[in-house]
Amino acid sequence: MTQMTLDLADYKARCFVNGARRHGATGNWEPISGNFHDRFLSHPWVRESITEGWGRELRMHLIHTAKMKLLREEPLSDIECLMPDKKWVEEAKNDADRYRKAAEWRDAKGGATISAEGLLKRFGIERPAQ
Repeated sequence: MTQMTLDLADYKARCFVNGARRHGATGNWEPISGNFHDRFLSHPWVRESITEGWGRELRMHLIHTAKMKLLREEPLSDIECLMPDKKWVEEAKNDADRYRKAAEWRDAKGGATISAEGLLKRFGIERPAQ
């Protein structure tokens, strides 16, 4: 039996939450980044997170929780036990809504952004010569 390490638990948790596919060049199984495995797609919070813009946060929570369960040698069979509590979900929804509104405001202003150089100049900070 292979000893469960942090790296192995992280790999297995990502494969469980994200799903996995074979890499074209190496043939190794790899997690599908930015994806939910099909087993999660019927969960209402997963569907909401995808449409409301907080899917990344939910995936990270699920991966972290799955990793901790693997390190404690607990089974991952029940996805409900990986889900966050309702307070966490409400905070994630509120954060996603704030980010969406901020992006809409930025885009309404012409999408103006400022570079690091421009920000330094605005505050009268000279960058040292390199």
